[in-house]
Amino acid sequence: MSQVKWHVLTTTPDVASAQALVESLLAQGITSRVVPDSTLLGQAFTCRVVVDATLADQAQRALSLGEFTDEELTFLATGVTSCDAAKE
Repeated sequence: MSQVKWHVLTTTPDVASAQALVESLLAQGITSRVVPDSTLLGQAFTCRVVVDATLADQAQRALSLGEFTDEELTFLATGVTSCDAAKE
């Protein structure tokens, strides 16, 4: 089995946003993963989203076509559309 070479696609402000982006890329067949920039516990630290280097161009196109709003990233990460909906 060959070793995957990783390419940094982008950074995100938190784990939830990175995970939502990775799930979207995986759904499109693009091998990707989250690399946290901290080993501290918690969700409020930046993360790198890395992709298989051989799929970097495809991932960049997917990223440019699928610009997510903060609300969309929150929904992908939590399944909740707004803070008000979370209270229900």
